[in-house]
Amino acid sequence: MCTEYKNNPISPINVDIQDRVKERWANKVKPEFSLGYLEEIVTHLALITGGIDVTLTNPNLLLFAGDHHITQEGVSNSAPEITYQQVINFSKGGGAVGLLAKENNINLKVVDCGVNYDFDPSLDIINKKVGYGAANFLSLKAMSEEDALLAMENGKSLIDTLVKENCNVVLFGEMGIGNTTSASAITSSLLNLDASLCTSQGAGLFDWQIEHKIEVIKKGQLFHGKESSPISILSTYGGYEIATMVGSLLEAAHKKMVIIIDGFVTSCALLVASFIDKEVTSYVLASHVGKEKGHQVILDYLHLRSVLNLDLSLGEGSGALLCYPIVTQALHLYQKMESFSEANVTNSVQEMKKRSR
Repeated sequence: MCTEYKNNPISPINVDIQDRVKERWANKVKPEFSLGYLEEIVTHLALITGGIDVTLTNPNLLLFAGDHHITQEGVSNSAPEITYQQVINFSKGGGAVGLLAKENNINLKVVDCGVNYDFDPSLDIINKKVGYGAANFLSLKAMSEEDALLAMENGKSLIDTLVKENCNVVLFGEMGIGNTTSASAITSSLLNLDASLCTSQGAGLFDWQIEHKIEVIKKGQLFHGKESSPISILSTYGGYEIATMVGSLLEAAHKKMVIIIDGFVTSCALLVASFIDKEVTSYVLASHVGKEKGHQVILDYLHLRSVLNLDLSLGEGSGALLCYPIVTQALHLYQKMESFSEANVTNSVQEMKKRSR
């Protein structure tokens, strides 16, 4: 347990009900285990929510936005102003995330954690701004530890609000030009890996640009030296949106919510959170594994299996939103499919077990 951030303690999931959930699946009118990972997903949901009768209520996607001045080093092909432009677009229901959220009846909440722009207060954007973009970590810490902790507290407050709105399932997305560079630096520093092992194309870099991105990260790590804690690594290389996500992840797990993460950057936030309280990962579904090298590295380290593998690299929460209907369909099968007796179908599994005695 990290002593630098006093998160509310996260309880282990309720494994005592696992056998009862599996028994219900076994009585469904189908061959045993024939729904594969879908059965495991629902079992996991039951362990998180603490009961065999699982219900997901008022799903929300939190989209955390922040700028990164490491873009001054040419680590992205995208113009920095795209962050604020897309945030405005998302707030109006635009982009892939806006469309997918609407299609899946998921509330989209756009959060300004540290965008380098002042938004019109009339826009549907939650103001949790701590700073106007994380600093260029080649010459400064991306943010002070005090600001990182403030962002984490902001993340906690977002979850507190969702709980009051009777939400028990939260999806995570992000927006921030340059944030895959920060995520790669954080991941390699936390896991003590060479930056090349968790750094790749971001928003469509060419091979030579990826090499430059790796060198920028290595120069930053050489400048700052070895950091001693997850909070110091987060504040040295992170962004305000990543820090806010860390706080939200920890609090959502404390509140026993179902958490669905998106891509590399949200997974990086989960990695930081896991170094603060390892129980956080028990409450998480990994929606997909994308094209970023670091994404698979993190999922492997945290022993998380992805639901989808579609070579996504968009971010925004798009993978989480695509995953959600699969989760709900799995839950629908668990809740509504007849048992063998209800369907008047012979339970061949039970018959086989009887003959084997």
